[in-house]
Amino acid sequence: KTVSTSSASGGSFRYANASGSSVTVTFVGSSLAWVAKKSPAYGKAKVIVDGKTVVTVDLYSASTLWQTKVWETGNLTPYLHTVKIEWTGTKSSAATGTNISLDAFDIQGSLD
Repeated sequence: KTVSTSSASGGSFRYANASGSSVTVTFVGSSLAWVAKKSPAYGKAKVIVDGKTVVTVDLYSASTLWQTKVWETGNLTPYLHTVKIEWTGTKSSAATGTNISLDAFDIQGSLD
């Protein structure tokens, strides 16, 4: 779902809270950073890089935080890479929901 707000990069962000929800970005380059909204109602997402699960990212925050770099690949071999972010339906005990969000990607390289 897309939400328009001046607090987000480019004036809007997307969020998910349903089974099967994911986003995939393919790029040629050496790094990617995921920028997202963090919130009391936000849960955990699984990050998969080039077909391998690398981390679970918790988007919970006691207060709402905008345009936050929540995860990055680090330096990769400059090549074709795929990053997939999946909704897990899980959350920390303090969170009130399981939403995940995507505000922007910061890529060193170019989209494929």
